Amino acid sequence: MSNPPKPTWTRYKVLVMLCAAALLAYICRNSISVAESSIRADLGLTKRETGWMMALFFLPYALMQIPSGWLAHRKGTRLCLPLFATAWSAATLLMGKASGLAMLMGARVGQGVTQAGLFPASTNTIAKWFPATERAFPSGALGGFMALGGAIGMWLAGMLVAHPDIGWRGMYFIFSVPGILFAVLFWFWFRDRPE
Repeated sequence: MSNPPKPTWTRYKVLVMLCAAALLAYICRNSISVAESSIRADLGLTKRETGWMMALFFLPYALMQIPSGWLAHRKGTRLCLPLFATAWSAATLLMGKASGLAMLMGARVGQGVTQAGLFPASTNTIAKWFPATERAFPSGALGGFMALGGAIGMWLAGMLVAHPDIGWRGMYFIFSVPGILFAVLFWFWFRDRPE
């Protein structure tokens, strides 16, 4: 029976990529709170309608945690995380193209469904790449970058929505691009197991 491979610094590069995914997802997710009033005014929606639209992220997000975790466990993070990132980027782009409440709600549900797999896939990867005695740091870093993404998303959203040439539609286009770039880079670079 062979000894398991000795951990290298590569695992921290993996952690950087997982944290980048968390950052990007939370930028897309939390920008809605800043853009809501502009969206409401532009599309002639009520506060109740935009409240429902904003809340629609969370139910599919909660319901898809287990299925997306199962998928990431079965198929691997290398396949699933780029798939999730591409899909949440597409949903983010659809937010900016929305012409009414139904499309906004559909895109918001899409964001919830596709971002649900981020945390299960990331923790699955941490379990494979880090020894059991060293998993607290990467788990904390992942959570920290989720919070940082939320803060950066709100700050960037405020700047972009207020810009006369960008607005809320342009903001969603801009926010959709990094997730796709991440997906391509992650797919080519990452491997599911340290071996």
